[in-house]
Amino acid sequence: EALGLDLAKAADNGENSLHEIGIAFFFAPNHHPALGPLAPIRKEIGRRTIFNLLGPLCNPAKVKRQLIGVASPDLVERYAAAASQLGYDKVMIVSGEEGLDELSISGPSKVAIVENGTVSISRIKPEDIGLPAHSAEAIKGGDAQFNAAALRDLLVGEQSAYRDAVLL
Repeated sequence: EALGLDLAKAADNGENSLHEIGIAFFFAPNHHPALGPLAPIRKEIGRRTIFNLLGPLCNPAKVKRQLIGVASPDLVERYAAAASQLGYDKVMIVSGEEGLDELSISGPSKVAIVENGTVSISRIKPEDIGLPAHSAEAIKGGDAQFNAAALRDLLVGEQSAYRDAVLL
C-alpha cells in the first residue's frame, strides 16, 4: 500500500494480470477462503501461529511449483514430508538457520526439495553461489515508508544487502 498498490483492485485484477503480463499479486486474506476470515485474529495475536504453516499447504490456487519458507530449520524435513503427499511437481522448503522463514543472507539455510514425491535435504550459504554474506541487521525492515523506499531502490538496481537477499 505504501507503494501505491490498491490491494482491493489487485485482488479483482490479479487473474487478468497473471495472464496478460505473467505476474500478479494475490494478497492471501483476499483469496484464501479458509484463512482470510482469520486475518484479523492473527494480526491481533501478533506472532507466528500454526496458520503460518498451514496457509501454503492449503493454497486454494492449487499451485504445482512453490517456494515455501518456514521459520525453524527443525520443521523443514517434516514440512517437506507433508508437501510430498500433496501432488506438487516441485516445491522447495527453506529456513535460515537463525530462524528466518527464507534463505538467509547472513549464514547457512536448510533446504528441502520435493520433486515427484521424493525429498532431498541440503544446506546453502550465500557464498555457495557467489554472493557475500551480510548481517541480518543489514536487511532489517522498518515502517511501511522505509520498506517502500528500500524496495524502490532495489528495483532500480541499487547494489545492497537487500539485492543480494533477493538474488539468493
